[in-house]
Amino acid sequence: LKNALQHDPFYGVRSEAATALRKIHTDDALQALLDSRSQNDPRVHYYLMEAIGGFYDPRAFDAEKKALTDEKNPSIASAEIHALGNAGDSANRGLFISYLKSDSYRNSLASAAIAAIAASHDTNYLPPLIDTLKTRSHEFSASQLSPAFTAVAELGRDEENKDAPREFLAGFL
Repeated sequence: LKNALQHDPFYGVRSEAATALRKIHTDDALQALLDSRSQNDPRVHYYLMEAIGGFYDPRAFDAEKKALTDEKNPSIASAEIHALGNAGDSANRGLFISYLKSDSYRNSLASAAIAAIAASHDTNYLPPLIDTLKTRSHEFSASQLSPAFTAVAELGRDEENKDAPREFLAGFL
């Protein structure tokens, strides 16, 4: 599979090889994905980074974070941001907040940051998330607002004082 991922001329074979390696989910599979990061086709690169993000492993998180610094494609960057949310690393806080406030095509990066924030279960994200949604809710589609409101509710559930999230959500009813 590693050979197919690195050398097959058809992008579909390389994409499926990345998906298969994710499903195999062994250390060797992760290493094969990490060794294959130099993909010139964005379709394959998306599947590759998504497959790497499927591993709960420090090497995978480091690869996602490193790739995110140079990534220009918002779809691929969204997959990387989403994967970093599963890391549970408070060092990513500034990164997620910057993407939460970013402008991108159809707010894909902000939506990915919201998903990463929700996955982190860190209540420190609640104030910036509420502030962003207060000022930019008109920029998000209904399908993007729903998970954002769910994130506010889930993070607010863990707060001792639930007034701010409750009042925010009640304001949209």
